[in-house]
Amino acid sequence: MTVTVRCVHVQLDTGEYEVLVTHLLDETAYPTEECAKLYWHRWGVDTLLRCA
Repeated sequence: MTVTVRCVHVQLDTGEYEVLVTHLLDETAYPTEECAKLYWHRWGVDTLLRCA
């Protein structure tokens, strides 16, 4: 089975880069900036659920 993914490179405030891996391949429909914003929203939810 082959899975096609897109690697989204996001620069953090520290200057470091983080790579997000997604199946949302269309960069026009899902630009890098939007992927980064959505990731940080999701991270907050994941962290909250971990504490519950």
